Amino acid sequence: MFTMFKYFFITCLIIFCTACNSNKKQFDASGTFESNEVIVSSQLGGQLLSFNIEEGDTLTKDETVGKIDSTDVDLQKQQVQATIQSLQEKTTNVEPQIKLLQDQLSVQQTQLNNLLKNQQRFKNLVADGAATQKQLDDINTQVEEMKKQMQVTQQQINVQRSNVGTQNSSILSQKK
Repeated sequence: MFTMFKYFFITCLIIFCTACNSNKKQFDASGTFESNEVIVSSQLGGQLLSFNIEEGDTLTKDETVGKIDSTDVDLQKQQVQATIQSLQEKTTNVEPQIKLLQDQLSVQQTQLNNLLKNQQRFKNLVADGAATQKQLDDINTQVEEMKKQMQVTQQQINVQRSNVGTQNSSILSQKK
């Protein structure tokens, strides 16, 4: 605003001084001077470090005329990258836990196979009168217990996969 007033004042002063001039020169052209104000802004915020132009300088498009300290923006970018990296590290690999449970299930299967062999032996012994019904009932109970333990272990595998999958998707959604 002040710049336009300054140009107007100088123009009026020049016209006034030349009007009083006794030299009657003919002018080829006359007119009104107008200026366009352009607002220049930075793409980033920060402290202005240098500004190498003066009023009235002619600038070209995309010309660098100053420097801004963008340390804050760089630090924010590094912080976001570190957060993304830490989110990736927070995801849990379910495979070691599943492997442990599958190994446990395999041991239980071996124990069940052994119990089933013993169960058949006791059935034969009871049929021959060489063992009591209580001994057969005990082995039958052990077989049922082992089957239930195996079902529990399989449920633990399924729950572990589900829980870790849910946890990982929650963590990875923060990354997005």
